[in-house]
Order: sequence, then C-alpha cells, then structure tokens
Amino acid sequence: MNKELSRKFTVISFLSMILVVVLHSNNMVINLSSGNIIVPKGYNSFIQDFFTQGIARTAVPLFFIISGYLYFLNIKGTRSEFKAKISKRTKTILIPYLIWSSWGLLFYTALQFLPMSQNFFTNGLIKDMRMEEILKILFLNPLPFQLWFLRDLIILVVFSPLLFFTIKYLRELAVFLAFIPWISGYFYGFINTDSLLFFMLGGYLAIFDKLISFDVKKYAYLLFPFWILLVIINSIFLFQGISIFDFWMSFLNKITLLVGVVAIWTIYDKLRGKINITKLNPIFSYSFFLFAFHEPVLTMAKKGLFYILGKNQLVSFSVYILAPLLTIALSLSVGFLLKKYTPKIYNIATGGR
Repeated sequence: MNKELSRKFTVISFLSMILVVVLHSNNMVINLSSGNIIVPKGYNSFIQDFFTQGIARTAVPLFFIISGYLYFLNIKGTRSEFKAKISKRTKTILIPYLIWSSWGLLFYTALQFLPMSQNFFTNGLIKDMRMEEILKILFLNPLPFQLWFLRDLIILVVFSPLLFFTIKYLRELAVFLAFIPWISGYFYGFINTDSLLFFMLGGYLAIFDKLISFDVKKYAYLLFPFWILLVIINSIFLFQGISIFDFWMSFLNKITLLVGVVAIWTIYDKLRGKINITKLNPIFSYSFFLFAFHEPVLTMAKKGLFYILGKNQLVSFSVYILAPLLTIALSLSVGFLLKKYTPKIYNIATGGR
C-alpha cells in the first residue's frame, strides 16, 4: 500500500471515530431509572437527526471497508497467512475488546456506588447481577456498546478464510450477495449486515486491487452536495414522523449512506492539497483510544448535564454540542497521559496502535 493511501486511511479513520462520537450524542430520549426524558420535536431534533441519523452514519461502512481492505491486502490465501493474520488480530482486536469491556463494567460499578448517579442506570445494579449476567455483558454485550464494532470484526476474522475464497471466486457476485440482505433490512442474528457487506467490499477492493483505480474525484463537488441534500430529505422525513424502520425510509437512508461514503472518499482527494493537516498528525494516532474510551463516558456526560442544566429543548441542543466536545477532549487528554506515562498499558489497550 502506497504512502498516500495509508495517509488517507489514517485521516478518514480519525474522522470516522469523531463521527462515532457524534452518532452516540443524540439525546432526544434519555433513559433514567426515575423515568425517561423525552425532548419534544423542534429545531433541535432536526439538527440532531441531520448529524446523528445522517452525516455520522457513514462511520460504520468506512470503518469496515478500511478494516476489510487492510486485512485482505496482499493475501494469497495460504493457511500460514490466515494463521498469522488471526494471531495478530488476537492482539489488536480480541485483547482490546476484553480490556475495554472490563473497563466499562468497572466504570459502571464505581459510579453505582455514588448515590447521586444511581438514577442514571436503568438496567439494575451490577452488584445485584448473577455471574452469568456479568459474563454475558463482558463477552457478548459490553456496556461500552460501541464495542460491537470489534465483536463483529472478531467474527469476520474467524470466518476470513471462507470470506476470502468466496470473494476470490465469486468476485462482484460475493459483494452483491451480501448487499441484498443489507438493503432489504434483514438481520443475521449473530452479525450485523453492515459489518459483513462493507468488510467484504473492503476485501474485494484489496484482493482485486480496485481501490487505486477507483477515481471519481472529478465528481466530488457534485457528490458532496448531493449527499447533503439526501441527508436533509432524510431529516425532513424523520421530522415528519416517518420511522427509520419503514422499508422505503430505510432504503432511502441506505442509499444516502452509500453516496456519503463515496462523497467523503472523493472530497478528501479534492481538499488534500488545500488544507494543511500536518499539525494534526499526533492526534490521528489516538483514533482507536477515542473510539474505545468515549463510551460510557459520553452517556454519563449527557445524563449529568441534563441533571445540572434542566430538561428542555435548548438544554438538549446545548448538551448535544457540549457532551461530545467534553468527551472528545477528555478522551484525547487521558489517551495522551496514558501513552506518555504508561506506554505499555496504552499499547496493550489499543492493540499496538
């Protein structure tokens, strides 16, 4: 992989992690043990839908496309290759998954001992849970819920030999077969259709070296505004009360998502020479830490700010801006301190990233 493509992956990965935080910043419904806070619709809900249900949704496909591409890059399909790949992902995915799942469990347990924060928890206290419930949380349903990305990635890595030969021999048909259940809203049960489709797409682009030849940047200034227009239309429909689970609404949302992925990929090429991002280089290395650390911190920040500021539309809008900014600042600060003073711990927790 050439240096420029590697750089592009780094920048887009960091952008994706920022979008993941935005994705989780929606606060139109806040669950508390004393009852839910439901914010009425208005300018605030439209803005939150625009960014959370629109712009930020591109984070998931971007994440899995890049992961699939990097995993299958230069692979020939030998047993030793897959053995080495799976062994490496144990260190870079499985161990961090268990570490951050444990961190979420400990973080919630510590907070639940504070009387003022107990209203923030709706699923009971961890100290009252049975051991099998705790193990299920630890291994399958982590309290830092963004870890489903890593959980699905672990499953994809386990089945990567099968995916490789399916892509190699079926080529575009393999991607199309994964596309059908995704666009139709089908759910496999053990893995998200988003994960499988976009990981396979990334693998297809790597195996057949299609990414280098994929050049539509001349259309970037058309694609980007077209994507924004689609996001606005989606947001209007959501404001009008059309459920995102409605088939045609879901279909429009997914087409918007595909256009958004291509728009972000191409607009980077257009802006690369016009924006100096050299100064941001050190921050890019904290992408994974931001991803892993931001929840459940963000959820507690949202609930805490509502507790302090009140419960109305203006507060909701303010929290939508403040909570992610505070969470990102705290995540990067903690990451910097850990990396500086406990580099070995940081290295293990981030899988060497």
